[in-house]
Amino acid sequence: YEMQHILYNHPNKTDGYRARNLVSTDILRAVSLHSIKDIRVFTRVHNFALQRRIMELEQRNMLLRRQINIYNKILHIQNQLTLQKQKLSKFLHKTKNKQLKIQSNQFYKLLTMSNQQIAEQMMTIYNNTHRLFNIDNNQQT
Repeated sequence: YEMQHILYNHPNKTDGYRARNLVSTDILRAVSLHSIKDIRVFTRVHNFALQRRIMELEQRNMLLRRQINIYNKILHIQNQLTLQKQKLSKFLHKTKNKQLKIQSNQFYKLLTMSNQQIAEQMMTIYNNTHRLFNIDNNQQT
């Protein structure tokens, strides 16, 4: 089917298959499904398939490492928030200045808000790294 698709799109043999991306799924399926009689060509195709798989695994590894870094940042943010909350609570009990106490109390309320802010920060970090990855991919092509 894949070879029919390629030949149907380009029936003129002199023009050939003029796709920009020769590593498209149609070509990979066509090459993998049709037997190759020449051992040298088969070796080259096999090496190409192995290199392609290595590249896919490296890309997946890179994405997983980026996600790990994102989650580490999120955990760091959560730890910093709890630490600041504890410090501010101690400071509120020790402070006698009313104006400073009011300002600190407002800040403490911000720190004790629900985890929605943390979730928003997580999404911001994730979106920024996702955009960076897309920019890297667009520059490579």
